[in-house]
Amino acid sequence: MKPGQYLALLVLTGIAAAVAAQSPVDGLANCAGVADQKQRLACFDELAAGYAPSRGAQGDAKPPGQFGLEHKTPEPVAEITARVARIDKNALGKMVLTLANGQIWQQKDSKRLIVH
Repeated sequence: MKPGQYLALLVLTGIAAAVAAQSPVDGLANCAGVADQKQRLACFDELAAGYAPSRGAQGDAKPPGQFGLEHKTPEPVAEITARVARIDKNALGKMVLTLANGQIWQQKDSKRLIVH
């Protein structure tokens, strides 16, 4: 490694450490102020790596609209009111209800299901 490259790496590492200690907005501003294009890109990459979700295989992260839902238990619902557009039975003889809004509800247990 050439002495100039080593010095640039040290400077970049120092910038990245300073950026990590700041808010994302401050970090972006600091990276934007780096004159050299390669160093500026490396600064942005280092900043982004500090805020990226850790995931194993690609696609393991939850979509934003579902963030945190894996820790929530839905409250039980005793009844709902909806218009049933279609009633079918699956291969196991359990009811499959298609509601007017497009939702499809499938009976999971063997209890008697009453639809009015």
